[in-house]
Amino acid sequence: MIDTRNENVEIELKILVQNEDEFKKYLEEKTDFVKEQTIEDTYFENPDYPFLYIDEKGLKNAKKRLRVRKSSSGDSINFKEKIFEGNEHFLYSNEIEEKLASGEQMIKILEALGFVASCHYHKIRKIYRTENFEFDVDFIDVLGMVVEIEYQGKIDDLKTGIDIIRNFLKEIGITDYIEVRTTYPEILWNGMDCYL
Repeated sequence: MIDTRNENVEIELKILVQNEDEFKKYLEEKTDFVKEQTIEDTYFENPDYPFLYIDEKGLKNAKKRLRVRKSSSGDSINFKEKIFEGNEHFLYSNEIEEKLASGEQMIKILEALGFVASCHYHKIRKIYRTENFEFDVDFIDVLGMVVEIEYQGKIDDLKTGIDIIRNFLKEIGITDYIEVRTTYPEILWNGMDCYL
């Protein structure tokens, strides 16, 4: 049994909500509001050992990410690695994150070491929780309302994690959405149309 709250395991599904009012109503009535943040994310590459590559579809991609986040609730540095079954089926992400006294100073250090920014964006995030789920509701100008739903309970089989989230959405009557099986950097590198 894996307790995702105590592991570096992230099981999440990102969706573009088609009926924003319906989803907002669910959040307001059935979840606990945690906080609102303004966030500025910058993703970095070491040109000598790049994370970025061109995948089999001809799109820019990266299985590993190094991000500096400047946020109204504190700065951080984050390293994330996607874990796949074979080369295709995404299972979960291993994630390491550490708080920073200054994201701006960390950016200067990385740049001094030769790292370069591969992606940069701003967003407003509202966070809501239930017992087993966290909802990160992002408002990004080019995308509209995007919700990252993370399962935070116990699970026997990591392969079923995304299905748990899909079934939960069905149970609460949220069926009008588009799954975005990619990240904001990939959308910005390649364009949203590549993923719909």
